Amino acid sequence: MKNKLLDLLDYFPKPIKKWLVKTCKISVRNWHMFKTWYLYSRHYSAPIKPLKIYNINPSRIEFYHGYNIGKHKHSTAIINGDWDQNVVLFSENLVHKSFKMHFEKGEAWENTPIYGKKDKKSQRAPEYYDELFETIRTKGYSTQEELLAEYSIVDLRENEMNLELGHIYRPEFMEVVVDISRDGDMICRSGQHRVSIAKILNLNEIPIAIRIRHEDWQLKRDKVWRGLDTKDIPLDHPDIPRTNE
Repeated sequence: MKNKLLDLLDYFPKPIKKWLVKTCKISVRNWHMFKTWYLYSRHYSAPIKPLKIYNINPSRIEFYHGYNIGKHKHSTAIINGDWDQNVVLFSENLVHKSFKMHFEKGEAWENTPIYGKKDKKSQRAPEYYDELFETIRTKGYSTQEELLAEYSIVDLRENEMNLELGHIYRPEFMEVVVDISRDGDMICRSGQHRVSIAKILNLNEIPIAIRIRHEDWQLKRDKVWRGLDTKDIPLDHPDIPRTNE
């Protein structure tokens, strides 16, 4: 689909192309806001903001599952069930183990578990992450919106990074994605490489997007929002709403 969008943009001059990309982003934003409200927000008390970016300490991300729940890739959702039980410790994640071996102990990539395996989405070999690590170490961690601003919005074909569908639509879709378990555990779904680097560099915070919340967790958020009994609810959790939001 992304290639079809780029092919379509090629038919227009740059000013029209720029306007179309901007209009597309606005339309996608409005659609996600409406969809989230219709399917979820109107049924719960605590606000659910599908495009909100949270700045959290990466140490809070303790689990990983790396798969989409149903058809919810970019969509925000409240889902019940046991999906939040099928997770692994982030520290046991194959990528994180390999990154620690390479960046902390100096092991060559060929001695790590991920050597010879390419990222299924981006087809990137492990060596790509040497540059990413050095960029974050020397320049700091940038949001996707900040990174996108470094590239020409009308020269999409010339920048591989901008070929991502999320960059044509909304940069928020390309941030690290975290899902929230029934107990408030933060589970990394995508962006594990960036999370791993952030952990290794002991960064204070990184931007993340929250996509899926377990319904039990959402009901806890509702209790806080409505001023009810908050016993056993971690009020310092980044996803606990404040009444002045």
